[in-house]
Amino acid sequence: MVEPNPNNVDLLRYNTSFLSRTEIIQAALSAQEGNAQFELAGSNTSRLQSVPGHAPTTQTITVPCKRLRDVIPEHWDMNHTWLKLDIEGAEYEVLRDMLDTDLRPHALSLEIHEYPTAGGADLVRDLENAGYRVDILAHGDDANTCRQAAAIYARSAA
Repeated sequence: MVEPNPNNVDLLRYNTSFLSRTEIIQAALSAQEGNAQFELAGSNTSRLQSVPGHAPTTQTITVPCKRLRDVIPEHWDMNHTWLKLDIEGAEYEVLRDMLDTDLRPHALSLEIHEYPTAGGADLVRDLENAGYRVDILAHGDDANTCRQAAAIYARSAA
């Protein structure tokens, strides 16, 4: 599990303490390694600065950033991997960075923030061109521009 918010990391450690094979990486997913400013906000809407999404907050912390390809072990069986992303706008760069590699998790569950204005349809098209079948599960409205999506890698072995 990858989580940048220290409060959520503490909660994850508590909730997974009974599991023997859980690794929690305190970092943000990004398209590049390094550090970034992370805006803390209520209702689990914290996010990296400069990604599409909510209005900026005044409380920030510096967090390490990791690429998806660096947190998924090389030996991982992608045909049995389900990746759930709730990364508050960073999905655009993280998924495009993933598509530049040979990483193809079998299943994706994600939120696509600011879908109409940040290029959500283009991101879906990029996933489809890479072999994913994408379903938009919640189409949002003027008040909620976030879309819930599920994707299955159609080229995976059954």
